[in-house]
Amino acid sequence: GILVNTWTGELQLKKGTARYLSTVTEFGCIPVSTLLSTNRREWVAVSFFNNVVGVADPGDFVAPSFCDEAQTE
Repeated sequence: GILVNTWTGELQLKKGTARYLSTVTEFGCIPVSTLLSTNRREWVAVSFFNNVVGVADPGDFVAPSFCDEAQTE
C-alpha cells in the first residue's frame, strides 16, 4: 500500500470561501486527489494518475504556435 496524508482547509475566494480536502503521498508529497466545495454547493473532484517526480517533458509548458500573436482584452 501507499501511505498518504489528508489535509483540509479553507480558501478565500473573491465571493466567499471554498473548503478543500487534499490527499498526498507520505513520501514525496505527490498529489493523489483533491475535493473542493464552494458556497454554492458545487463540488470539484480531481484525481491524479501516472505521476512522475519532476517534469517529464518540459515542452508541455510551451504555448502552441497559434498563441504567438494572441492579444488580451
